Amino acid sequence: MICKTTPLVISSAATRRKNKKALKKKKRKGKEKRKFTNQLGRRGSLVGYTQTVETEEDPYGVEMVQAAASCRICVVRKRETMPDRSIRMVTSIWAFSDDNTVRFQQKLADGELYVPYSSYFSPEKISVTVPTEVKFYGIRYGTKPAKVQKTSWINYVFADVKSKPISLPILDSLPTPSPVHALQSSHPP
Repeated sequence: MICKTTPLVISSAATRRKNKKALKKKKRKGKEKRKFTNQLGRRGSLVGYTQTVETEEDPYGVEMVQAAASCRICVVRKRETMPDRSIRMVTSIWAFSDDNTVRFQQKLADGELYVPYSSYFSPEKISVTVPTEVKFYGIRYGTKPAKVQKTSWINYVFADVKSKPISLPILDSLPTPSPVHALQSSHPP
């Protein structure tokens, strides 16, 4: 007589609890990722830059090229270690498209003074007019730029001018002086 044994089966209740915990953890990570990306920078409706277009009738012609339509625009400071082991901070303006197809970088030069200005008729448009190099990266982190373009004019169009700027929680907890107190302290008797 041959005796068949069945393998030990983990209880279905324990399996369900384990799966439920994993599902909750996955949902939490998704919510945290959405919250992080919503707080990353400001909503942008357009990022564009100029490129030269030389024709016979206009040898100095330029045209505005769209880099990203619906995106997040943010300023990023990154620490880089130089070959001589010195450390320097590099500041860049980044635009990440909502469909994750465009990663646009404008690196700001050290020691340069940048004066962005807004348009009188559309205050949501900020222009940076200095000769610079913009880089387009693919969706994979760590790869070389897919495209590098020289330009002298970049427009950052924000979706909402009146939106509240992103603030750090520590700054929100600091007391703010009343306007009367600020006026009294700035004008000594």
